[in-house]
Order: sequence, then C-alpha cells, then structure tokens
Amino acid sequence: MPGRWAKVPATPLIAASLLQKAARILQQGGLIIYPTETFYALGADHTNFTAIERLLILKGRGPQHPLPLILSSCNETAKLCAPCWPAALVEKLCTEFWPGPLTVILPAAIHLHPALCSPPTAPSGSPGVAVRLSSHPVAAAVAKLLGRAIISTSANLTGHPPCNLPQALDPILLEGTDLLMDAGPCPGQQPSTIVDLRHGPPYRVARQGAITLCSSWLE
Repeated sequence: MPGRWAKVPATPLIAASLLQKAARILQQGGLIIYPTETFYALGADHTNFTAIERLLILKGRGPQHPLPLILSSCNETAKLCAPCWPAALVEKLCTEFWPGPLTVILPAAIHLHPALCSPPTAPSGSPGVAVRLSSHPVAAAVAKLLGRAIISTSANLTGHPPCNLPQALDPILLEGTDLLMDAGPCPGQQPSTIVDLRHGPPYRVARQGAITLCSSWLE
C-alpha cells in the first residue's frame, strides 16, 4: 500500500505534518482510517456528501445504522443540532466526561446528510445525530485541524467486529481509503457509551460502554 501506511511518529514536528496531511485528505473528499480511544475508525468530512456515499459503499453500511461524529470542539455541538436540545444537561455531561468515550444523541439539524441521522423514537420526535469529543490525541487533532466534525464509524465491514490493531484491518478497507494512521493498539475493550438526549427527563442510555452513567446523571 504505497503512500497509505503512515505510522504516527514520536517526533512532534513529523506528527504535526501527518495530522495536517490527514486533515487535507478529508478536506479534499478523501477517506482515512485513524485511531480513537476505543477502536480504529473510518473517517470522512461530515459536510462532504460524496465522501459519505463513498464511505457507506466501502463499509457496506445501510441507512438503519447512522454514522456517529467526532467533534472539532464542544462549541460545534450547537451547529449540528436542532434548536430544541437540553443544553444544560449536555454541558454537565461534557464537563464531566469529555473528551472521552461518551456519545450523546441530540436532535439533528436539517442540513445534515441522512446517513448521519437516526430515526425519531417517538411520533412527534426528531431525527438524532450522535456526537462525542474524542480523548485520543490523533482523532481530536484531525477534527480540530479540519475545523469541523469527522465521521467516526468503526473501521470494519458491516457485520464484522471492530479492530483495535491496524494489522487486523480488512484489506478491502485498506485498499478503499486514502490514508491509514497507524498509532499502534487502541484500547479496544469497549465501545463508547451512548445516551439519547432527545426525550426526557429521564433520558435513556442506548448502549452501555466504556463509561457507566448512573441514573442521577440523566434526570
């Protein structure tokens, strides 16, 4: 894979150059594989609809599984959400658990690609968008350099297990992406915890994961 395998080096200057390359690839509509605080992820610029369609085809992912996002900053949350969202609770959760493996589902803004939006869970409800601020320095830096959220779906073909080692990545994904950022093993023990903040209180934990939320957090 000439030109695709890029190991994150220890030297800050070289690392910064590689991070900038990744952000540039995303800005130009490319796809990358990058490490997160859970598993390796397949990434694209969330505003580039052509790149999203390419990612969906490559991964074999259908509309029933919306694509989550890693934010460039906490402030970006408001840009991705519809006006009716529990800002005070989001601020409380983010202050305590971000950056980290906590994904929150919020009412989605109307300008988002449909593949980013989960269906409403109530007749009068809103589609949702799943977001988090990553604690992995590579994932966080790439999103920050791009200046907007990046897609963060696990780097595996749909139906296959996620990967925490670059050596275990499927050759189909490696061939179909423009850059692999090899930073060694990811923690890979549990996925992020997902909490749905569209309806409540109390709010619903959609998936238990790396962070355990007690009920008092969601009231």
